[in-house]
Amino acid sequence: MTVRFLGTDIETTETSCSFNGCPGQPIIDPYVNFYVRITDQCRANCAFCPYHNNQVRQFDRERFTDFFLAATKKFFINKVVITGGEPSLNWDAVADVVWVVHHNMPDVPISINTNGDLLLAMGDSGHRASEILPHIHDVALSFHHFRDTTNNEVFRSSFHAHVRDVMEFPDKSKLHLRCNLIRCAIDSPSKVLRYIEFFSRQGVTDFGFVTLMDLNPFCQENFVSYSEAGLDRLKETLPTEHRTREGCSCRNYVYANSQGRLVRYYTRRNDRPGICRSTLVYDQDRLLKGFNGEEIHYAKDS
Repeated sequence: MTVRFLGTDIETTETSCSFNGCPGQPIIDPYVNFYVRITDQCRANCAFCPYHNNQVRQFDRERFTDFFLAATKKFFINKVVITGGEPSLNWDAVADVVWVVHHNMPDVPISINTNGDLLLAMGDSGHRASEILPHIHDVALSFHHFRDTTNNEVFRSSFHAHVRDVMEFPDKSKLHLRCNLIRCAIDSPSKVLRYIEFFSRQGVTDFGFVTLMDLNPFCQENFVSYSEAGLDRLKETLPTEHRTREGCSCRNYVYANSQGRLVRYYTRRNDRPGICRSTLVYDQDRLLKGFNGEEIHYAKDS
């Protein structure tokens, strides 16, 4: 369906995902996932990621508040995701976003996408980041191998979370490890199994395995498929649901590790990263229709 918002037509999803082969159901109220890019900066240099550079722009809390409140009057806000660049490099801006969302729409889940550069600040009682964690629904931590040395190669940097950081994270119930399937990193059934086993023994119970999007030659050359990684045929695994929609698909599983602990993991493939339906992105000082989409110009009387 089309919603006129701040002088721009926003196309939102009209039906839910197809669930376990059943057709998607009509969506009555238009909804958006509201992403907030608080910085372009990142001290990692991942070859598969185009969303970082050294450009410094100021995060404007007042302007963000205006955009967010305007969106709440037009859409159901499904979730708010804080991202970057690397958001842990600017905890003050993260706290601003959390405060605005929590005080205006306390029931909206807030997630943070991070490589964990300064992850343990969230467990430091003397750091502002510790005030944020109670209001965060989940911390989606990019972690692409169970060895720090291989992660250094993937991130092309040592500025990211390390194994010890995961072990010392104060609330593992909120920790979601998100692993990109990459050639010579996690690219086979045995490595997927070792990854889940290693971190689930540390108390992590939520995992995601994502195929690379077709963003550049590196992604094309290092693409690993679901079947190659064996994600649908691990022993001690029970599939729970399969969802598809235009351009993407995901599957959810429950896995019993060697200690008898139940964990969940999902797999996702996005074949069309340009699709931006039902996604709004506040990009530090502007609002975009999708990650690389049209800029939505703000006027208080729109």
